[in-house]
Amino acid sequence: MAPQASSSYISAAFNRCNHIADWANAPHSIIAYAANKSIAIWDQPGHASSAGVTQLLATGFSKAITSLKLANLTVVSDKPCIVAGSADGSIGVWALQENTQWTQVQCIKAAHNGSVSALGVIRSAQSASELPSIIVSGASDGVLKVWTLSNDLSQPPTLAQSIDLKGRFPLDLSLLPLPNTTSTQLLMALATTTNKIDIFASSPSSAAQAGAHRLKFQHKLSLEGHEDWVKSLDLCNTFVETDDVHRNQNPVTGHFAAAKSVAWEPCGEYLLSCSDDQTTRLHAKPFSRNGQQLDASRATWHEVARPQSHGYDLHSVSWLDRLNFVSAADEKVLRVFAAPRGFVGTAGKNGLHCATLGSESESRAASRPAAGNKSLLHLSVEPHSGLLKSAEKHGYLFKQTVEQCCKEQSDSVTAIVSSPLFQRPFDGLSFKQIELYLKWLYAQAWSVAVQRGLMLADINVLLVPDTSLEKVALRLHAPEADVLVDASIDQKSTSIWQELGVTVRKIDSGHQQSDAAGAVGQDDGKGLKCYPVVALGGTFDHLHVGHKILLTMASIIADTRIIVGVTDDAMLTKKSNAHLLEPIDERIACVNAFISFIRLPFTPIDQQVVKLEDVAGPAATEADLQALVVTDETLSGAEFIDNKRKENGLSSLEDWVIGVVGSEGQTDLKGDAKALAESKVGSTAIRKWLVQQGPRRVQALETAKRHRVSHQLRLTTSDQEAEAEESNVSSRPVGASVPPLGLSNRAVFEGSSIQEAPSASGQPIGSAKESLSAVLRQPPSEEQLSVETLWPELEKLYGHGYELLWVSANPPNPVDGGRTTTGGRFVASCCKATSEDHAVVRIHDRAQNWRECAVLEGHSLSITRIQWSLDSRYLLTCSRDRSWRMYEQVAGERFVPFTGERSHARIIWDCAWSTDPARPYVFATASRDKTVKIFELWPKGQEGERPFALLQTIKFNEAVTAIAFGVDAVLAVGKEDGEVEILQRKAGEGEEWSTTLKVPNLAEEQINQLAWRPPVLEDGDDAILASASEDGAVRLTRITGL
Repeated sequence: MAPQASSSYISAAFNRCNHIADWANAPHSIIAYAANKSIAIWDQPGHASSAGVTQLLATGFSKAITSLKLANLTVVSDKPCIVAGSADGSIGVWALQENTQWTQVQCIKAAHNGSVSALGVIRSAQSASELPSIIVSGASDGVLKVWTLSNDLSQPPTLAQSIDLKGRFPLDLSLLPLPNTTSTQLLMALATTTNKIDIFASSPSSAAQAGAHRLKFQHKLSLEGHEDWVKSLDLCNTFVETDDVHRNQNPVTGHFAAAKSVAWEPCGEYLLSCSDDQTTRLHAKPFSRNGQQLDASRATWHEVARPQSHGYDLHSVSWLDRLNFVSAADEKVLRVFAAPRGFVGTAGKNGLHCATLGSESESRAASRPAAGNKSLLHLSVEPHSGLLKSAEKHGYLFKQTVEQCCKEQSDSVTAIVSSPLFQRPFDGLSFKQIELYLKWLYAQAWSVAVQRGLMLADINVLLVPDTSLEKVALRLHAPEADVLVDASIDQKSTSIWQELGVTVRKIDSGHQQSDAAGAVGQDDGKGLKCYPVVALGGTFDHLHVGHKILLTMASIIADTRIIVGVTDDAMLTKKSNAHLLEPIDERIACVNAFISFIRLPFTPIDQQVVKLEDVAGPAATEADLQALVVTDETLSGAEFIDNKRKENGLSSLEDWVIGVVGSEGQTDLKGDAKALAESKVGSTAIRKWLVQQGPRRVQALETAKRHRVSHQLRLTTSDQEAEAEESNVSSRPVGASVPPLGLSNRAVFEGSSIQEAPSASGQPIGSAKESLSAVLRQPPSEEQLSVETLWPELEKLYGHGYELLWVSANPPNPVDGGRTTTGGRFVASCCKATSEDHAVVRIHDRAQNWRECAVLEGHSLSITRIQWSLDSRYLLTCSRDRSWRMYEQVAGERFVPFTGERSHARIIWDCAWSTDPARPYVFATASRDKTVKIFELWPKGQEGERPFALLQTIKFNEAVTAIAFGVDAVLAVGKEDGEVEILQRKAGEGEEWSTTLKVPNLAEEQINQLAWRPPVLEDGDDAILASASEDGAVRLTRITGL
């Protein structure tokens, strides 16, 4: 299927003129309004399911629209038509087509010698045969003109009459067919730059006898009474009584000046934009309202906050992490802003949820906590029943729970199994009993995941002693998530959840139990023994249920230390689909997180998770090691390790062997190592499944998994660390106020009160008790956005001598999910320059209290863009001097010139790095010379050769002003005429990029910046492209079929 584009969200402000919005049923409720030179269609305003602005119609006007009305033009359409006039004197007519798209059907170029300031149209619902199709226009040239339309739309409208207003400017017009007349007679009311209303009427016989093209209006009288100009009026012959209750509906907002920059927060959950209107705006898609989950198909994007508002035009914004951003404006100072407390963690249960931000550390790591309703299942094992007799029933309940969660788009499910049997040292239980129980539960759940195609589902079984149940419940519960509880569990255990404010839903298996012990397996009678130090090893790629059984069993029999060898990348090069193997650091982090999770009910142990660079690893040399846990498949490896230990003069190990789970949930697999490897749950099958998913979905799945790991690590932190994290959140300001000069947002802390007078802008200060974002029930109104959703300003960064142009913070490293927290450490910025002295990049270091750590020279004129490579190793800049430059980060905070070239014939407007971790050093430059050049950097090139190569030069029909790389070799190109082209690299050996999709008229004016949304699961295989353009609009465009 060829790629296609559709609109997902449009943020476009109303023009600041009178009469630029109108309402009609066409065929359902719409509001059409003027947004710069475009016409915005607001679909079903006031409805709960309204998608907001769904279309932005290009008009072709050279100046902004100054008047707009919806009219009944019966010769054009039986539905209301849009009539709009522009400041360039032109008038256009748009009709609704059968495919719900609006098409321009008439255009009167230069209808007036001045700006169109008033339009008069007929709105009456009389039959088509009785009404003439006319438009009356007035402009700053002081003339009214009457235009008639014919049935032949190929013919332009005819000028039927001109009325000279003798130097007065028309401000508004209204037309109405007079009721109770034998022939069609029109009444026209006119407001001008006087305090009178002029009334005109057409002659009684003109419309019926001579036709609309001979329609003439005559002045009848002037109505006095106003003391100033009448700026708005309307005629109607119907009066409808309404109640006195007026309800504010969800607003439509937008920038009213050029939108300069857009930036996705690191997880792609919300979007920040800035503009010459001196504001930054935060756009988000609420996922629940009033505590209720929203259907994904009904959830819509809104402006949810206006973090920054001051007296300078804004040029650029960049996220430091999920809670902090930096902005560059038409001043010499960078400003750093932080989210108020209401944006940290989920909002209140009855609030408007726009994002789940989690903790401070998660924000720094560019991760969000996993969330999902009904993802906890509480089971209980009575001592008299035993594990094996309970296994079949519990497996059925676990399977039911996983099926339900899969239907609700949650792929993270944990079964908490409580019992006094799990009190260490597990008296009355054997190793085999626990293994068989875990295998049965995991196998039942895994069979559902395979059937549903969720091979990366996060399925966990946590064994909890009764004495630790309250502690575990406190750590794992989510206030808005239900907990499913086995109906046979006693009331005491259930009350633990209820005391935490969690909704408990009891479920009954309704399952006739067979001979459970026979179905699940038989105990081998070998008992269970715990050891001070236990070891195991494996690849642990894409941690699955087989790995989790192995890690759980080893964690159970370890008392003080567990050693886990994770196979190093160098030993895995021959694996199938090796490019999808998780990096070693990520696999180690996943193993650490899971062991911490399994040990949550017990005393923590020393977790030694290390790289395995040979087959034996530390197990062959660790003197304190007593036991080894292996699978049926890897039993031969245990013999090899024992032989190595004998060579090293160490004692033999006791081996504990577990069976493997089948790829579709089987628990009774038999055979040799090769047969077991082919039929078990394995990472090889998961990678094969990932290949079939497509690159965007793979990246979204991997990102979601990293979020879960981060969340799991947070859940298992010590109480002291959790309290410190909570303290960090509570120390955040609850909001911000605007001081009298209106330049810096001042932090407002809980209980504080500011006694200064309101600012010159009229924004009240007062006192703040809680952040507005924590109590919103619906998208905020314009008043709330401009006053109550400000973010406090924390820092000012100095150094530049002229007004700033761009700012860019280094991104989190996608290889380790940002766990190294290096993202947002360095902030690079530039300013206006006409000489080499000021054409520099200044870098501030967040880790050193924002000290300026580098000044990078090399350009001679203003730098237009600054971009960091994916791993933050290289900094790319481009400039008005027609060159690009590259700088390399060495030894921490040092930056040195690396390479560069004067590669274009005109200004270079933008540059971008590849987002493909396999080829992170591919980059592109875009210029006014109508070309995009794609290069690849060679960090280890031969001496004497330049360390880069030009891969391709792509020519376009217009100047290129913005570019952005997406997943899987996709490049978005924005042009000066508002068109966007999507390019893809052709498969094969060569480097040939070609256009696969053109999106014409995405904007009325030039595209200033493009940004692809980081892949998220809710987008599926589609890609979302954000754009900011000179016409003031911020758009999200969905691209399918890439």
